[in-house]
Amino acid sequence: MFSIAYRRAIKARCKRQDVEYSDHIEQPGLCEGDAERAVEAGRAQDRIRTALGKLPADQEAVIRLAYFEGLSYRTISAIMECPPETVKTRMFHARRKLKAALGGILSDWL
Repeated sequence: MFSIAYRRAIKARCKRQDVEYSDHIEQPGLCEGDAERAVEAGRAQDRIRTALGKLPADQEAVIRLAYFEGLSYRTISAIMECPPETVKTRMFHARRKLKAALGGILSDWL
């Protein structure tokens, strides 16, 4: 199922269509005093979402599959039909680009 979803996402991105993807992290039970932290977390999520959108499709896919879906490199390599070493290389380059784009907030997320 992930293979089908991955290929459809790649095709949609290549066609420049907007594909809705929810990577919102729920924060249950916020108190009034936590409003400022919630706003800051929302800003960080927006920056991360923007930075992910600027990655090449294959690098964005490995980040989303690993961090948002919790999949192993072997599973990702099966989905993307490439060797696990290729997944590791894509992850390395994606993290490096995210670090440059996000600056100080990257350590909070990766």
